[in-house]
Amino acid sequence: MKVLKKIISLILLITIITQNTIFSLASNTDTEEIVANQTVNVENMSDARDINWKAWIAKALWYIAKAGSSAFYSSQPIKDETTQRVHLTTGAKTFNSGDIGSSCYIDIPVESSYPVNMDITLTASTDFVNSFFGKIAVVLRTPSGVEPIDGTLGHNGMTAYEIKSSGQLGTYRARFTTTNKEKWNCGIILYNYNATGTYAMLIDDNGKEKDIIINEDKQMYYIIPSDRHLENRIYYSEDSQEYSVSNIYELYYDEDMKDFVYNFSNVSIGDKLKVTDTIKDVSYDSSNNRTIFKFDTRFGEAIWPFDGDLTHQYSAGEEVSFIFEVVKEYQTDNYTFENLDYFQMAREKLDNADIALNIDDYIVE
Repeated sequence: MKVLKKIISLILLITIITQNTIFSLASNTDTEEIVANQTVNVENMSDARDINWKAWIAKALWYIAKAGSSAFYSSQPIKDETTQRVHLTTGAKTFNSGDIGSSCYIDIPVESSYPVNMDITLTASTDFVNSFFGKIAVVLRTPSGVEPIDGTLGHNGMTAYEIKSSGQLGTYRARFTTTNKEKWNCGIILYNYNATGTYAMLIDDNGKEKDIIINEDKQMYYIIPSDRHLENRIYYSEDSQEYSVSNIYELYYDEDMKDFVYNFSNVSIGDKLKVTDTIKDVSYDSSNNRTIFKFDTRFGEAIWPFDGDLTHQYSAGEEVSFIFEVVKEYQTDNYTFENLDYFQMAREKLDNADIALNIDDYIVE
């Protein structure tokens, strides 16, 4: 069983698993497992694995806050399930806009036969173009009222809570909250390690499954690019290739996956990219002491923040140029994920206000 546990941990860490991969946990009938200082033979644990622990998802609902009210309205989740996992998402919701308020929540009844071996994961993804530098607050409340998860998630963020004893069973509540007008797809995953089956991937706004890799601290995931996206790589020999802001997002966009991935189709780590475009709008955010630049792209309005009040130096309609460098974002044995240095620093600044995001480090006069 120790070997099995190591295999399962590796599966969760790397998550490079297809729907056709089968892990037969039930076949190891001679193994003993020690739980709560008791030795239990797991030869006849079929009841624990066959319990209908997913029955609740047939009636599961997300509850979305109504704007200007303390009331919530119910919304059917986008559902994806295998024999081991259920994943329920809200689909893309623009919070603090129209009739949608600032938060949403879902109740998660957790039932299991002995031995208990489950976890709940909260996930969040946002609009890569105009909400990429945002955060959403997440809270998981246990049946006893404790909140073991109380923090924030960024784009493709995730955080998990382990359920290992019968005393942890009951109904959990996952809540997501943002005070900004931002688009988020909120989700929860309930995983049962005692159920035989496969571990599928996350699902997007349209219910499409996507293979992912989770980073080492299990706080962020990366979508694995399509084969065609990887094969179309063209390595430039010259520095400072010139792009528009829209072109920059096209580097991230995987046409087959219909999503943004951290793997560029035609540049490589170390390349320097010159980005020239016309400012659509510029405004000062005094609460965060930053200036927001807006640019038009084919994916929508891009928002780029820089430190300080720069409204006296730049204005709408003005053409500006930046130099960004392609850097390594994350790496495994099989995949290297990439990012632009500015995007990487801007995201890290969300968690560390001491990080400088000076426009002079990127601007070309």
